[in-house]
Amino acid sequence: MKRLILIFIRNTFLTTGITLVVLGVVAALYGGSSIFVRTIFENLGANICLHLAFMVTRRFESKYFLIEAAADIAVIAGICLLFGAYFGWFSSTPAGVVVLMVVITYAISSAFQVFRVREDTRYINAKLKQRANLRREHAEVK
Repeated sequence: MKRLILIFIRNTFLTTGITLVVLGVVAALYGGSSIFVRTIFENLGANICLHLAFMVTRRFESKYFLIEAAADIAVIAGICLLFGAYFGWFSSTPAGVVVLMVVITYAISSAFQVFRVREDTRYINAKLKQRANLRREHAEVK
């Protein structure tokens, strides 16, 4: 349980950071010069809701990656559109741009996930090799 909470917190802050960078780039392209502090906390709140939603949607797996990705993007876009409507994001950023930011953030987050899985695989393989060596050494001693 503790591990799941730590993963939730890490993923939420990672996604929030990526979203803020994407938001900063989009703001700069539109001629913006700053991001409001309240926007940072609104973004954090949206990402907390996103990761809570992911905890629910991850229980329903599909053997097709594109179906899962489409479902993820739909959930993300829905939550962002709700937050955007509630907090008035669309007065400064069109809804289409917000959805595009969602897709970009999802792609970057997915890339991080792939690298994380590769690193986890390397770690597990190293531990298995280490364990096999210990068993072999133990068998030779007997």
